[in-house]
Amino acid sequence: MKKQFVVFGAVVLALAAPMVAQADGPYSGPPDVSIDDPTSGPSQSLTVTLTGFLPDEVIEVTNSCGGTGTVSADGTGAATLVVTAPSTAGTCNLTGTGRTSGRTDVASFVVSLPPPIPSTGSNSTGILTLGLEVAALGTGLVGVAAIRRRRTALA
Repeated sequence: MKKQFVVFGAVVLALAAPMVAQADGPYSGPPDVSIDDPTSGPSQSLTVTLTGFLPDEVIEVTNSCGGTGTVSADGTGAATLVVTAPSTAGTCNLTGTGRTSGRTDVASFVVSLPPPIPSTGSNSTGILTLGLEVAALGTGLVGVAAIRRRRTALA
């Protein structure tokens, strides 16, 4: 009886060992979505790498800032695609979801607007206005002098 129990236990272990070894399935690891530059400028191209999906699986990629697309994983369950950052500032989330496996992961990137160009030098509006006023006054004085000369010449 003891011998039969040992044989039965060995058979159970022999059958269970392959199941335990493949508990993770054919995945290369946990799903991972990564972005080459998590801080980008407006309309900048970003490379997105997705790993840990089924070999040859179609992966749906959703951008919280707008847009959805798909990419096919290679034989190792990895894929790469290029996305364009929006033209407005903010935080965007890219979600990769395997259509067959349902595995999902999220990566974020921030779009920052460039700082405004600083104002240098002085404001020349006041000087320009003063120059125009002096020119108008000079033109008026020349006109008055011309009129007086005519009157003097006629008299």
